Amino acid sequence: MRSGLFFQKLKYHYKRYLSILFASIGLALLVGAFTYFAILNHNDGYAMFAGVWNYVILFVSFIFILVGSIKGTGLVYSGILIFLFYLLWDFGYYILTLTMNGGFLMIFQGSWYSILLNVGYVACAIAALVVGIFLYIRLRQFIIGRYSSYVGLRTLALIFMILVIVTYGFRPALLFVNAPSADVFIAILDPLAIISEAVSTFFIITRLKSSY
Repeated sequence: MRSGLFFQKLKYHYKRYLSILFASIGLALLVGAFTYFAILNHNDGYAMFAGVWNYVILFVSFIFILVGSIKGTGLVYSGILIFLFYLLWDFGYYILTLTMNGGFLMIFQGSWYSILLNVGYVACAIAALVVGIFLYIRLRQFIIGRYSSYVGLRTLALIFMILVIVTYGFRPALLFVNAPSADVFIAILDPLAIISEAVSTFFIITRLKSSY
């Protein structure tokens, strides 16, 4: 392919290429995270059983998003909805657990940077849960023709992507502050996979009004 044609395709179809790129990165990171998790817990049946379901859900959503992005089929939206549902469950479970265990008081204990990280994470998690619920509902409505505001959907997707990046970006630092002995690979690979997929999802949603 001539370089001029390549750059022309890249210019007019950059959203498609970026969505595929980040979906591929997310899937590769997820494979790495699961492989390391399996090696680390191969002798712990309970940990494998408890943790494998999260990876199964993410694998299904990531593969749907990647294949749907490459082929340009509706499979990609099924993947996005599964991915959003997983994130909403993750945020909701964390907030519910924090509330039931009286954890809101505990986030104000410790050093100043520990308090800052904990408060920042909780605030972003709550915001991500609220925005994510609206995004999930609006995306389903948009797909079936019951919601027509592309700008509103794109804005929700952008805000949610930023919140996911910030929240999951907090996780490694938060984990190491609260649990210094935590495994570094699991702490980094999982959040990076989620962040990559969130970016891919945003670019996919921005393509709903065009073929680019």
